[in-house]
Amino acid sequence: MTIKTLLLIIAATCSVALSAQTDNPELSAVKETLRYYLDGGAQGDTALFAKAFLPEGQMIFIDKGKTTIVPLRDFVARQKPGVTSERQSRIVSIEIHENAATAHLELITPKFIFNDYMNLLKTENGWKIVNKIFHRQEKP
Repeated sequence: MTIKTLLLIIAATCSVALSAQTDNPELSAVKETLRYYLDGGAQGDTALFAKAFLPEGQMIFIDKGKTTIVPLRDFVARQKPGVTSERQSRIVSIEIHENAATAHLELITPKFIFNDYMNLLKTENGWKIVNKIFHRQEKP
């Protein structure tokens, strides 16, 4: 097998996998839930922000070497209505398998870069974030 043939096979395989993910009818619903989180947080719209989460879920992170677990209902309650956030955000990736999904988000603020990793489940009320972990990096 030549290198050219091998590269064509790899490209075709990647193309099929990407196409399968792109054609998934649930993709827009997952993106909508992620936008509730991103836009609600940036705009200080606490009602929109809350729509993204399953209250029984958890946010887990490490701060100064200590693992901290926060119920998502408490995380949502801490959001201040009307307080906007100066940040840029983007959805880096989404992977969906029937009723479970994972997403990587990037939020860039004047002081920090956050990499959020969300686990979502398709509930009777639509897609909800059930678990959030993140890494916060200070900007140079």
